Amino acid sequence: MGGKKYEVSLIVQYINDNKEVAWTMTVSGTGFPQDFVRYEGKVYTDNSLGTLKINTVSADSKPYLDLSFDKNVDSNDISIWFSNILEDHKGLGYYIKWRTTNGNEYDRAYDVTIENNLLEIQANHANANGKVKDPKCFNDSEWHWWN
Repeated sequence: MGGKKYEVSLIVQYINDNKEVAWTMTVSGTGFPQDFVRYEGKVYTDNSLGTLKINTVSADSKPYLDLSFDKNVDSNDISIWFSNILEDHKGLGYYIKWRTTNGNEYDRAYDVTIENNLLEIQANHANANGKVKDPKCFNDSEWHWWN
């Protein structure tokens, strides 16, 4: 990368009687402290649940993004969240959540929070129709449909 050299290490190990896998990625090189932990987390071996915490790149590195997912092994429904977890940050607690709800009229959904507003989107993947609720944009708390 532009004459810069980086060393990246990914350590993966089974934990909790081989029911989970722990992940740790470290980076060393220009702009990074030695053996900087970029992210770390755990995933169940059946892929039903997992979480990764991504750290800021600084000398006093802190977790700033939480990536979590879960999967219902019976329905095959999936949820993925990206959450701002950086302490003392104006966006602390803001998140984006994507999920599937197989078998429902609206089988895909998104929730986005920012500045005390919850944007909700529900859609039918196959039919490309759906509805949206966004109090800040529409100045109401009603669903608005598209097709």
